[in-house]
Amino acid sequence: MLRKGADFLKKRRFFLTFFILLYYTNYDKISIGVNNMGGANGMKQKKLLVVATVVLLGLFLFVANSFADSSNDNSSKGIPQRLAELENWFASLKQSVVSSETDISTLKDNENQQNNQISSLTSLVTSLQHDVSDVKQTIASRDEKISSLEQLTTNQQSQISNLETQVAALQSQIQQLQSNVGHKVSGSMVDSNNKPFFSGIELIDQSGKHYPRSTDDASIGQFSFDNIPDGTYTINFYFPEYAIDAPKQVTVSGSDTTGLVVKLAVPTYTVSGRVLDNSGEPINNQPVLLRDPHNVGGYWQPTASDGSFAMGGLAPGSYTILIGNQNSPLATADITVTDHDIQDFRITSSTGETSQPKVVGTVYGTNGEAVQGVDLRLFDEGGYYGSFTDSNGHYEVNVRETRTYPLIIAEQGYLFGSKSNLTVNSGTPVQVDLTLSLGGTIAGRISYSDGVEAQYVSIKVLDDKGNMVNRIYVNADGSYHLNAPAGVFTLQVETDTGKTLNQSVDVTAGKTLTQNFTL
Repeated sequence: MLRKGADFLKKRRFFLTFFILLYYTNYDKISIGVNNMGGANGMKQKKLLVVATVVLLGLFLFVANSFADSSNDNSSKGIPQRLAELENWFASLKQSVVSSETDISTLKDNENQQNNQISSLTSLVTSLQHDVSDVKQTIASRDEKISSLEQLTTNQQSQISNLETQVAALQSQIQQLQSNVGHKVSGSMVDSNNKPFFSGIELIDQSGKHYPRSTDDASIGQFSFDNIPDGTYTINFYFPEYAIDAPKQVTVSGSDTTGLVVKLAVPTYTVSGRVLDNSGEPINNQPVLLRDPHNVGGYWQPTASDGSFAMGGLAPGSYTILIGNQNSPLATADITVTDHDIQDFRITSSTGETSQPKVVGTVYGTNGEAVQGVDLRLFDEGGYYGSFTDSNGHYEVNVRETRTYPLIIAEQGYLFGSKSNLTVNSGTPVQVDLTLSLGGTIAGRISYSDGVEAQYVSIKVLDDKGNMVNRIYVNADGSYHLNAPAGVFTLQVETDTGKTLNQSVDVTAGKTLTQNFTL
């Protein structure tokens, strides 16, 4: 058996030698190819190379065996013929090797392409990683900016809140200042037929505080209120029979309110006529008083040179005309106003024209300017004689009797002026100039113990010597409102039965004092 193996190897040593030489001559290429094989594809290629080597080895052994066997079967073939067959076989083998090399080259090209693709993908991944990093940094930067903006917004909102608080405080201060700053409210009064009339008028704020008019001109129904703070006020006539149609309220806001037209819900009428003596001659400069149940003191004016007079703004009702002093008139007449004017009414005095005592003068404001439309009154026991200043601030008050009177400026808001114990004689008029000064007002309500409002009650303001500084009669609802100089005074209430109540009051300049009484 050993001999057979030795014969087998001996017969086939040529082919083994040839295979070894062939493998050795291509060893470098094979090793380079194996070394370049990497990754999953490289492992496949290595396995393929091993398989190819084993196949080639088997093929060589098969050819060697064939030749060895054929040498026994075909011993008749010569060496040239066998060499030719060997050359053909070698050429076929070489062609197979070339084909294998081509496959290996193709595999290498594919591997290179794959490596290039992997490199490109790796570069792309690296680039994407850089982009992701840049995006992350950008997001982080934006988050930081957003955080800064949110903090800035929070700070600004806090500042806005502080500013809003400051603005609210300033607005409150402005409102307080505006409430302390007085404005002017002025206008005129007309009846339902748009005819001018005049009556006592006041403003009442929402707390019930009364503001009397400052100046007026009865002849054309004009009125004026000074130093009125901002707010909404009810327009009120002293006498409830004079119902207001419109406007019933006025709002003062930061500026003067002028041109206000207060319209009555009812018409008013005029009574006009002449005063004559027994011989039918006109009586000049004779006091004419129209006693009005709606207006304390009534309407008063002197006759003109032809004895004529005219009093307008009268609501329907009954009136009494008195010639001369109302306590001892020279003549009287009762009239009734219905739905039309009364014209050419004639009244005859029991005596002829008499020389009228009078008081004349000028009223000046706080800055020394002449004041128009000021209501002046000379009080006696039963009423008063009155007049209004003209455009030059001049006034003239005629009285019936020579006696001592208090001269008072009425209803000028907080401004006040008076002259006590003024003696008026016949002959030369008495010259009295007055300067307005800042005073206060006194307001309230007088009622009986059962709650019924008191009527026919007078209220006097007396100084420390008992001299009368001012006097009015309460309204139909028991309310009253009058002005007085600043200082301590006695407020005296007197009923129609002679009952009196005295109350000490301290009047503050520019303020309204409320004082109620129960009888």
